Amino acid sequence: MTGSNARYVEKRGVGIVADDREITMEGDNAQYEEHAGAAAPHLPLYRTREQGTNLYEFLVRGGYIDGKTDRECWLYQMGCTAEQPSELNPIRWLHTKEQLRYMLSLFYDGMLKDGSLKLADLTRQVPKMFIDKNGNAIELSKPRKEESGEMDDLTTFFRPISDL
Repeated sequence: MTGSNARYVEKRGVGIVADDREITMEGDNAQYEEHAGAAAPHLPLYRTREQGTNLYEFLVRGGYIDGKTDRECWLYQMGCTAEQPSELNPIRWLHTKEQLRYMLSLFYDGMLKDGSLKLADLTRQVPKMFIDKNGNAIELSKPRKEESGEMDDLTTFFRPISDL
């Protein structure tokens, strides 16, 4: 890189190894920055990349999550891949909090049933990963009964689980 203000900034997620390349920079005020970020909040690894992608596409089509949601951010935060993207953005949830709680409980059904994950753990992670349509962190409240077409659509999507 050449120039009077040459600057190179590399941002890597945790687990992404530096590639030992050689960078030559010339010029006044040349700067090199490397940031290996800390592990960002995410849910436990549980589902496959394909299952996570299928759910992502369903939620975008149904208007549950913002269509601008980055798929790689979604897959990492939902525990479908261990590869943290270099830039991680929250997931914008556009429907009710109860629908979010229901979707997460269906997605993590096996872990919740065998006790390896507790609903309280999911509830603690949600504000770190999900925002509402106004950009505010989502805090899940106690479960409540909601009857809606969107809840029916979620139930249908997760039935049978093997086709997720």
